[in-house]
Amino acid sequence: MALEGIEKWRIEKWALENLENFKDRMRISTTAEDENLKQMLLSSANALIRLTGARDFNDPTLVSLIFDRARYEYNDALDEFAENYREEVNLLYIQHGLEDEDDFKSETTQK
Repeated sequence: MALEGIEKWRIEKWALENLENFKDRMRISTTAEDENLKQMLLSSANALIRLTGARDFNDPTLVSLIFDRARYEYNDALDEFAENYREEVNLLYIQHGLEDEDDFKSETTQK
């Protein structure tokens, strides 16, 4: 699933808006790593959107997973993220799949 231009812009905007929240969570108070941390948020958001299909940044589960994946990336431990968060990623995937199915049923019954 490729992310289109508007979707990429929305993800970049979200990453920039949530950079300070991520830094607070990581207990980073300097600005020296801001660009690097923003890139980690971007790559984590892109990866999780592709894995789960979830696109709602108001979903606390998605946001938490993005932050956790970026934290693992920061600590060079992405392989451990995949193992430690497999269940949460799968649940988000299933949840999103069921929501999409409900949306599809609703759209087809209205036609």
